[in-house]
Amino acid sequence: MDFFKKNFHDILRLYINQIGITIFSLMLYTAAGIPDDNVLVSKLRTAVSVFAILFYFVLLYYVAWEYGAKDKIRVDGGRQSPLALKGLFMSLIANTPNFILGIISVILCVICLVSDGALLNVFGIVFPVTMAHASMYMGLIQTFVYGFNLPDPQMLNLSEYLIMSILFTVTPLLACAITQFAYYLGNHEKKLLSIFFKK
Repeated sequence: MDFFKKNFHDILRLYINQIGITIFSLMLYTAAGIPDDNVLVSKLRTAVSVFAILFYFVLLYYVAWEYGAKDKIRVDGGRQSPLALKGLFMSLIANTPNFILGIISVILCVICLVSDGALLNVFGIVFPVTMAHASMYMGLIQTFVYGFNLPDPQMLNLSEYLIMSILFTVTPLLACAITQFAYYLGNHEKKLLSIFFKK
């Protein structure tokens, strides 16, 4: 709790970046859904997803690198104790809504599968919220499950929805990994390309 209070503004900034990318992705998905060709729509949404994810990760990288660099100054000045996994902890907290929504979707989907559709209406509300909240991953996840041929929305396959729910639960870990990696580089005053090329 003390960690959350001390780093609240930094964690909030990470979360706001995600919300910004989420809104940006949803706008692009809407535009990509205009063509009548199902396969073309799927390919466009996959491209949008890849672009949005890369853009999101670049934002995370710069923000987390800055946090790491600032913390190094504080640690060197004796004003702060070092915390090697600070980037990871901040990102895990910032992604808590993603994890909670994903886990609830998985649980509801499993209940629907084993109980012949019980709580299906509740799942039908929670799952779209889960997708919308992490919409930058949506195109890639749908392509992973369906390929480039999106199914008829009326054809409900709970097994496929379970896979997507699981993927929406674990994909935020990528953002956590990027944040920690960038924080580590900033904390050691290294740029991304400097780890591949010697001075």
